[in-house]
Amino acid sequence: FGNAIVRRMFFRDHASDTYDEGGPAAPSAELSPENQQRIAAAEGWLELGDSIEAATELNQVSPVHHDHPAVLTLRWRMFAKAHDWKAACEVAETLSVLVPQIVEPQLLLAEAVRSVPNGGLPKALQLLVDAAPRFQHEPVIPFTIARYACTLRRFKEAHRWWMTALTIAKQQGTDREWKRKALLEEDLQPLWREDVLP
Repeated sequence: FGNAIVRRMFFRDHASDTYDEGGPAAPSAELSPENQQRIAAAEGWLELGDSIEAATELNQVSPVHHDHPAVLTLRWRMFAKAHDWKAACEVAETLSVLVPQIVEPQLLLAEAVRSVPNGGLPKALQLLVDAAPRFQHEPVIPFTIARYACTLRRFKEAHRWWMTALTIAKQQGTDREWKRKALLEEDLQPLWREDVLP
């Protein structure tokens, strides 16, 4: 979960539909150029592997924007890098409440649940299965479910979800891209072997 998620969270205008202005968790106020620079600098430091400098930059973002999706997503990445999955899970849960119409927080939450104590892959998979009806036009949800199911050796289930992802992708004209992605995805490699499916 890298730059693409932060860019979507940063550049898409969730605020006008999702937040009330003026509250502590109200990134609906437009980000100033200085705050944008802080967020970009934090991302740059994180890409260089320096979480301390990244945190320093994020902490200098105006307090009213500390719950901005871009800020929280970067914090999730810092916690994930440190393998602090409990904190990552809390951040992802906050994101999923703040921007429930955006798919990325669901993926971040599933990844954290997968690794958090008392979590695990089956719980992460079920979380995405429960979220799937709300994101029927997002192939990444069934694609990720297929990955998780395949890792659990639930191959029929994995195949069914992969076909769901492919159907959505075909409707959007992105099926070739998703096929390439699937062929390169290590978790899905068992699906391409003839002996795992009837």
